[in-house]
Order: sequence, then C-alpha cells, then structure tokens
Amino acid sequence: ELLMDGSNQLISAYITKTNNVDPVTNVKIIAAVGYIQEVIMASRASGITSVADLKQKKTIVYGSAGVGSVSHITTAYLENYITNEFIHVPYKSPPQAVPDLINGRIDLLADYVSSGITQVRAGSVVPIAVTGSQRTPLMPTVKTLKEQGINDFLIDPWYAVFGHVNNDAVKTLKATKLIEVCLQNPQVQQEYASRGV
Repeated sequence: ELLMDGSNQLISAYITKTNNVDPVTNVKIIAAVGYIQEVIMASRASGITSVADLKQKKTIVYGSAGVGSVSHITTAYLENYITNEFIHVPYKSPPQAVPDLINGRIDLLADYVSSGITQVRAGSVVPIAVTGSQRTPLMPTVKTLKEQGINDFLIDPWYAVFGHVNNDAVKTLKATKLIEVCLQNPQVQQEYASRGV
C-alpha cells in the first residue's frame, strides 16, 4: 500500500483519536516529492495588506480547512507573532472558506499557493505573505513573512509517498526507484514547478 500525501496526513494521525495508524511506528517515507508554500490571504473588506496591518487589527477572524489542518496550524502559529486576538472558523476545505473571505465574513485564510493563486490573480483577495524562505515564482510580488519581520516561521507543507513499514521490501525498493525516475523527468518537474511544488 502506498499513500501520496504530506503534512496533513501526519498531523491528522496525531489529532484524531480514532486513527489506528501511528505515523512513527507504522509508516515510512518511500520517496520525498517536494514542498509547497502557503499564501496568507486577507479579505479586501478587512483593510489588511501586510503583516504590519495584522498587528494593528485588534481582532482577526480566520478560516481554515478544519481543526489541525495545515491552514489552521499556519494561522494559529502566525498568532504567536501578532499577539492580537485570533478567532478560528473551521471549514471542511479552503475552497469552502473562500466565498466568506471574498465577502468579508472572515479576515484571513492560509492556503497552498497552487490553489490560492486563482483568487489572488482575480484580485478578489489581498495576498499578505508567503510562508517560504523565498518568494514563490507563482507570486513574485508577494513578500515572505521573513521580509516582513517574522524571521523563524517554520511551517513548510510537504508531500511524500508513504508506505506501511511491513510492506514487501523488494517491492518497496522497486517503487522507490520508479518514483525517483519519475521525479527526475523534466516534464514532471516542470508540471510540479508550475503548481508551486
């Protein structure tokens, strides 16, 4: 059995009481795929255009893809640096939160750059920052958190192919080599890069 996922998969294993899989003892990484930055977006109605603006707003209402999701943890972690009151509104996914962000019912939403870019390009939201150590080529004008004074922000969502520790070793090695060959393919690399991975 192989599973393509990343940060959310491991996070859910720690926060879901009914989960029968221990990611430390039952799961191993077969192949690392890459990481993707998030973009922190604000509603136009909020008046927020930068991290400095976040610090001026007394109460910030933010949406996420649900409790324990990467978007939730990203914004909750950001709260440590802003120190104002953050109110969390969980949704089932970022796309469900986007209409409320656009209409000003929530102030903030963190989402992967690959999906957030649609709203940013349409001008329906304001990109505040990207979470990586460098700007993303998908949004070259959007500053990093580091450029805005937050130097040690440690959220980097990532993707990998996982397998159960008891999977057949020969088949696992064969799968690993095949995945590595695929990841070296220039077309695959170009496709991933176009999505911000």
